[in-house]
Amino acid sequence: MLRGILRWLKRIGLAIVVLIVCATLFGAGYEFFARRHAHTAYPPPGQMVDIGGRKMHLDCRGTGSPTVILESGLDTNGSLSWDKVQDEIAQLTRTCSYDRAGVMWSEPKATPQDADAVVADLHAT
Repeated sequence: MLRGILRWLKRIGLAIVVLIVCATLFGAGYEFFARRHAHTAYPPPGQMVDIGGRKMHLDCRGTGSPTVILESGLDTNGSLSWDKVQDEIAQLTRTCSYDRAGVMWSEPKATPQDADAVVADLHAT
């Protein structure tokens, strides 16, 4: 009887592992196709700027001086966080928002993303 219970527990455990693997593969496939669709369906509102081998999304609006740089927080919305505010400020002066490396339309980079790296990316634009 104990062998029968152990056999069923092994089968249940194997079924759970198979379900987890299938769900992971399905999720990865969905993510791949969803990103590819989003890339073509939703182009960046600004321009893609080459900053030494990778591209960073920069969205500048308005004219004048000084230029106001809008820095996004730790969220994943990037430049879209400032969409409504940016249009209002752009009526007065040039206003730019951007996406950090690996966020929204900006390409990721291999090195750590710390404050110095963010500053270096901005200076490269």
